[in-house]
Amino acid sequence: MSSTRRVPHRALPSRAYLPGGAVARPAGEAPSVCQPLRDAGDAWRDHEGYLWGVDLYEHGYPWEAHEAWEAAWAATAPASPERALVGGLVQLAAAVVQARLGRWGGVTSLAAKARRRLAEAGRAAPVLCGIAVAPLADAIAAWAARAAATGEVGEPPRLGLAA
Repeated sequence: MSSTRRVPHRALPSRAYLPGGAVARPAGEAPSVCQPLRDAGDAWRDHEGYLWGVDLYEHGYPWEAHEAWEAAWAATAPASPERALVGGLVQLAAAVVQARLGRWGGVTSLAAKARRRLAEAGRAAPVLCGIAVAPLADAIAAWAARAAATGEVGEPPRLGLAA
């Protein structure tokens, strides 16, 4: 897991939530207005919701990352490459949750959806919002195939966000 934090003023959860597990679902933060995510001019570097999702995912909190990215996805312009990128990240995080639950069919399905959305995003630029899109899509495919074949979560794909 990465030690780099993009939003260091926010505390990581004490435990990762897993639906149906013994840990109660964490209380949500007060709803806030999330700004649209934009790649132009490196605006993504100042997008707290997007970067918070990156922190959560990279530190082993896929459910929580999914929640953070959903807010950014909803605020971002429909049919934009940024929305496709974040949609792919949401699907990736959901696939990791499914892997932790041992639901391999869900892993395969969600990973395929993530890859389709990333392919859509990658048509706009090879690197979008700090993520090299095609290498991430390839890593998702390899991880999902390995996880489904072995029945083990293994190490989920790293995002490789630019510094």
